[in-house]
Amino acid sequence: TIIATTIAGAKLQDVGDRVEVYGVVTALPNVFGSQYFYIGHEGEGIQVYMYKKDFPNLYEGKGVYVIGEISETSGEMRIKIKEKTDIRLHDEPGVVSPTSTEISMLDAQDYGGLVSLAGEITEVKSSHAYLDDGTEEVKLYFKRGAGISKKFVEVGSLASVTGVVSQSKGNLVVLPRSNADIKVTGVSQAAVIKKQQAEELKEKYMEI
Repeated sequence: TIIATTIAGAKLQDVGDRVEVYGVVTALPNVFGSQYFYIGHEGEGIQVYMYKKDFPNLYEGKGVYVIGEISETSGEMRIKIKEKTDIRLHDEPGVVSPTSTEISMLDAQDYGGLVSLAGEITEVKSSHAYLDDGTEEVKLYFKRGAGISKKFVEVGSLASVTGVVSQSKGNLVVLPRSNADIKVTGVSQAAVIKKQQAEELKEKYMEI
């Protein structure tokens, strides 16, 4: 039996149930991983997984109908499909606008959804950064396939970030899909003061 439902409804089904859902592609295969992509609709999102990686030609904004089995990985619900024919392409393109929210409001129910956040970059590492919006902070995980350049992401930068909510080792993370998902909007006052103090200290030592 195939349950025709929404993405939100699919997340309420039991593992092993077969569902059919409509969604719009929000993140392509090979951006976060070669075996899965993400779809969204009406403020919800979910991962679509296929072991064989044999996906049809997709692009962001493409509408699709997906038939598959509900499964779960580290608390994240997903639709597991077997064949390319389990994805039926919809003629009309769609649009998924990210949900603007505060970091403290994010939880496991948001896994798979596309969100928009704004805050200060507080830490930058080779594969991730942390964004703090004053309510809480979240890890921005830079997957290799996203090709994100961290040259313009500096500690103290104020940024607007769009990304897919997911998990890494059971912890909630946000996955930007490309450089375009991270827009630096300014520099925090604290960072400006710190830079000025460093320059003044440098000048002082040069005088000595």
